[in-house]
Amino acid sequence: MEIKIKKMKNFLNSLVLAFILSLFVTPVQVHAANINLTVRDGASIIFSGAVSLPTGLTSLNDATGTSRTIDPNSVLAVLGSADQASDDFFISNLTYFNSFNSLYLKCVTDSNGEKCDNWQYTVNNLYPGVGMDQNILSGGESVYVYFGPQNRIILGSGSINTSDT
Repeated sequence: MEIKIKKMKNFLNSLVLAFILSLFVTPVQVHAANINLTVRDGASIIFSGAVSLPTGLTSLNDATGTSRTIDPNSVLAVLGSADQASDDFFISNLTYFNSFNSLYLKCVTDSNGEKCDNWQYTVNNLYPGVGMDQNILSGGESVYVYFGPQNRIILGSGSINTSDT
């Protein structure tokens, strides 16, 4: 009988201790990390919005239909996620290069047609030195994917002299 009482007291003490500790521990809330993504074709904004970093394994099909697993926190995974969630555009040609073990965003199709071989990107206004599938994001970044030259010059029609070089 005495052993049962000691066990009961130990159990109650453990419950009281667990309750007291729970008062000091605040629950950790996990929020999905968002990326601000803009996709542009010339002067047209094709897509603009917040995209959550995908969770778990992410794969995209290359141009041959082969499924390629990529890091879910990569720029390409975020672009692929936006492609899946939006009807504004789709990745129409993703080419895999075995020599680099990397994917190349060859073509994107939107309402203006398919654009190929001049897709570039920035992360927080910086030009990364790696492909979209190799650039890993942590959340909160602004990613800008665009087709065409990185600079655009607009001349005012009132100040152009046609005889100037």
